[in-house]
Amino acid sequence: METVFEASLALEAHLVRDLLERAGIPSHMEGEYLQGAAGELPLGNLVRVRVTSERAAEAREVIAEWEKKQPADPQPPARKKGSWAPYTFFLGCFLGLFAAWIHYNTPISERGVDYDGDGTLDERYVYDGERLVAQDLDRNSDGRADVRYEYDSHGLVKEAFIDDDFDQRFETHQQMVRGQPHISESDLDGDGFAEIVYRYRNGVATEGEFISPKSRAVLKRSHLRGGWLVAADFDADGDAKFERHVEYDEMGDPKP
Repeated sequence: METVFEASLALEAHLVRDLLERAGIPSHMEGEYLQGAAGELPLGNLVRVRVTSERAAEAREVIAEWEKKQPADPQPPARKKGSWAPYTFFLGCFLGLFAAWIHYNTPISERGVDYDGDGTLDERYVYDGERLVAQDLDRNSDGRADVRYEYDSHGLVKEAFIDDDFDQRFETHQQMVRGQPHISESDLDGDGFAEIVYRYRNGVATEGEFISPKSRAVLKRSHLRGGWLVAADFDADGDAKFERHVEYDEMGDPKP
């Protein structure tokens, strides 16, 4: 395997991975669960997108083409210098009131990115004034959002709604704490009850449960370390007692 892309944001690495999959190039991500409260990784850690050595050159060409289409970051306007000595207080009050008026009277606006140039936004940002309030992603380019992030007043993700089977229904709802996943609930059959629940500590999955929609009993409880499955308990008859305990090796296979 060779690394063909590195990013400080897991979201950016996901976009590249989806880009490669649409080009028919299988890929793998490493370091995805290291991101911190603001969605960024600790210094020195990157999310890596890796492909097999024989597809590495092709993958780099696809990524290079994609990067050429990205808009350049706008330069911030130069700040004007001046002295307002006798009028500082009154000017400050006026500007504060004006800024507040602008903030509360600025309409919702949208911006976005069209990665494949088909005229439909694959990534859409919703702003309330200058504050980002939501982000929609169309990962399979079918013209419909399959991931939606909602942001709090501090610019951190507070909720995520995910459609991983692309059936136009958000079956997974994630609640965030300090911008990191705290609990994830998935309603696979659309009956309003979440059959699969994952819990996180510091943004890393530590426990997963599969719950019977009929009896509400936990039929399987998975234990994870560093995001990897290490053990699971099973209740085959739904009597709220685990009859079987299985431990797993680093390859995800049951230990003898």
